Amino acid sequence: MPVPRVPERSMSTDTRKNPSSRRSRRRYVFLTSRWSRIVQVRPQYAGNTTSAQEAVDRETELKLQRITDAYGANKDAVIKKLLDRVVLFKPELHRNLKKLGGPEAQ
Repeated sequence: MPVPRVPERSMSTDTRKNPSSRRSRRRYVFLTSRWSRIVQVRPQYAGNTTSAQEAVDRETELKLQRITDAYGANKDAVIKKLLDRVVLFKPELHRNLKKLGGPEAQ
């Protein structure tokens, strides 16, 4: 006995024969649900950027103040040490200099 044939549907109406449209729909549903979840959760994790910026600014001001204070406290000592080293001069002959006319010159 012959098997009855099932009438074929067109490609646009049959999702079983057009897997790309089914994938596209699934992807669209997934992405829209994911995006709606991101929009809901984002404010919880975003934080307040102004408070973070204020903390960074305070820390920067403290560090600059410490550097300025250290500069003012050590400026005279550094200049004195630098001048002492520049003025310090010990005239010496170079260790590779050989006497001319001596026994080593021959």
